[in-house]
Amino acid sequence: MKNIIFLISHNPDPRFMKRIALASENAIVTVYYIPRGEYLFKKIENVKFVPLEISYSKYINGTFDIVKRFFSLMKFLNRFLKQLNLQTIDIIHCGNIDMLFLAYMYKRKMKKNTKIIYEVADFHRLIFVERNNIISIIKSFFYKNLEKKLIRKVNNLVLTSIQHYENYYSTIYHGKVTLLPNAPSSNLFRKFQEHTLNTLTIGVIGLIRDKEQIINLIDAAEITGAKVIIAGTGFSEVEFIKNYISDKKNTYFYGPYDYENEILELYSRVDIVFSVFDITRPNIRFCMPNRLYEAIACNKPLIVPKETFMGDYVNESGVGFLVKYNDKEELIELLFELISNKTIINSKKDNIRKIEKKHFEDFSDDLITAYAE
Repeated sequence: MKNIIFLISHNPDPRFMKRIALASENAIVTVYYIPRGEYLFKKIENVKFVPLEISYSKYINGTFDIVKRFFSLMKFLNRFLKQLNLQTIDIIHCGNIDMLFLAYMYKRKMKKNTKIIYEVADFHRLIFVERNNIISIIKSFFYKNLEKKLIRKVNNLVLTSIQHYENYYSTIYHGKVTLLPNAPSSNLFRKFQEHTLNTLTIGVIGLIRDKEQIINLIDAAEITGAKVIIAGTGFSEVEFIKNYISDKKNTYFYGPYDYENEILELYSRVDIVFSVFDITRPNIRFCMPNRLYEAIACNKPLIVPKETFMGDYVNESGVGFLVKYNDKEELIELLFELISNKTIINSKKDNIRKIEKKHFEDFSDDLITAYAE
């Protein structure tokens, strides 16, 4: 059997757990991860999970300082390579540039025929930066040149959106590309059961980010009488939001959840899924997050930002509502309209029923082949 290791820069999230489970069906799998974030994950039988003791810089302004991060990696590198050298590794599946760096160094120094699968779930914010910020420009130059060098050793680039390839990675990588949208597992989501709700309830389910947009939703719900459920984990945004809603009766903070056992219950408790992000970060314009696919799988309309790839999809398929990312008044008007006319939501649900649902299993054959090669 092949020996496959995963290198993950955070607690294994639902996206990576699907990959790990798939790989473990026909290979010996070890998962190395940095205990970061509050993702709750259920360990898979016969898969070894090993936390990495890397001391990263504190989370600042929503992103790690890329330079400090790599100083931490350099201190850790030799010890980690000696640990990996105790086993023969056929494939390394890694996510994020720091884990690609470790995979690159292993392949360069230890075993040159090890295959690297590099997965990019979203554009790093340093790929697209404002031209009037000299510090960001310098960091972006460092990041992009480092990734361009490291990606030369990659055998398979896994992307969750074709937009990632068309808008950037086609310029730096010319090898094999696997498109693997962040869709949910059909084995899990086919069990979903709808619940009837008395009050319009909007859910923020998954990674908690962009607190300004979530604050707008909380305020809009308080004004209109709608309810908000926030379930998931994040970083600096979480504590800010928890403090903000301390006196808000219309918002419930659920917090971290066990994906396998709780995700369907969470979706059954909401009428609409909120997926509005700050689009001043260009990387957000191209994202197709997991909550988009999960919401559709559960027949739940979405609220998404205008002027984005996701917004275009939602608009063309008629499965949700578009708002300007920073317009609280537009959001308030939408909630009032949805509360006064429930047929609007039902019409969106009818549209969702007409489209083909996408699940992880629909895209996994190419990944199965990559693990077998």
